[in-house]
Amino acid sequence: MQYKGEFKLIDTLEKAYMLGMLQADGAMIINIRAQSVCTKLKLKAEDKYLLDSIHKMWSFFTEPKLEVHKSGKKSYYIYSYNRELYNDLTMNGILPRKSYENANNSFIPSLDNNLFISYLLGMLDGDGTIQTDKNGHIRIDLVGKTEELFKELVERLGTFNIKSKLYYRRDKDYYMIRISDKPSVKALIEKFSKCPMCLERKFKKYFNIDWSLVPGHDTRKKNK
Repeated sequence: MQYKGEFKLIDTLEKAYMLGMLQADGAMIINIRAQSVCTKLKLKAEDKYLLDSIHKMWSFFTEPKLEVHKSGKKSYYIYSYNRELYNDLTMNGILPRKSYENANNSFIPSLDNNLFISYLLGMLDGDGTIQTDKNGHIRIDLVGKTEELFKELVERLGTFNIKSKLYYRRDKDYYMIRISDKPSVKALIEKFSKCPMCLERKFKKYFNIDWSLVPGHDTRKKNK
């Protein structure tokens, strides 16, 4: 399958999710000597099924390739050398060296509410965590280097009445968005459950939990 401008306009939940995943875990590589570009996405070995799904949907990405780190840790990656795809993704906010000199140049493209939620889930599947602490409280964290983009995310989440806070971890030099207010966590996960793509090991197990058994944010404050 040749690339035919599929990512010029982000107009499906699947494209929005892929954009978010690339924003988190993707790499946009420029080879000046070879005068080529590459779009690459690498995931843990246990997540290969998602890369298989992406290749099946957009076969201008390669089939998943195995990579074995010197530590023995296995992962899989897909890639495309298509320059038009690369250019369309950069026009939608996915930039090369996004953790370095372009950290504050990455941006969220114009997305309606449903597309934004799918985009955010892609980012969280890449660079986020969802955890239940020993007292049963659930929180969602997203980490990264893109301060301005994270500020955009917090502002956009506020339009859904979802409370989030942005922190800077000076010791590790990264930013973190945290969502720990129970109504906000519940509302966001319920929205995620309507997205057609996700990593099974992260949010999916929270799609059908009994929220009446989850303590509220106020009890966390009392316990401190």
